[in-house]
Amino acid sequence: MKEQKANQLFIFKREEGVNFELHTRIVVKDIAMMHKVCMQFYFSKAPAGKDPDSLIFVKEDRVIKVNFNTNVIDTIYEFDNKLNRQPEFFQMNSQQDIMVISSQEDGIYKDIKKGLEIDLDEKFNVGIIKEILYDEDDK
Repeated sequence: MKEQKANQLFIFKREEGVNFELHTRIVVKDIAMMHKVCMQFYFSKAPAGKDPDSLIFVKEDRVIKVNFNTNVIDTIYEFDNKLNRQPEFFQMNSQQDIMVISSQEDGIYKDIKKGLEIDLDEKFNVGIIKEILYDEDDK
């Protein structure tokens, strides 16, 4: 599979009603840490009453948080067993402490609170992954 490359990231903020206004633009193609990130990402949970200021991305070897106000990139977690290629799929629970990440050949389940990392393709002898789903009701 050819690498999916992001060029720019536009963050819009909701203004009164249904109107959106450009908050910031990040040229991600010029940021080395953003190379080979999964195209699926999440807004980081913000404290009650505050707007989110960061996005959570995943790469083949780590989970990163990008603050779009300051452009600071922090590593949230580094995998024990990195994926063989750029991840295509990324799912998190609502608390953002459990996640499933995969490319077509590799998959990782990570529970940050418990410190648990499971190599899914090894555990379940999976050869090809076409999609992943995290169901919070089915824990």
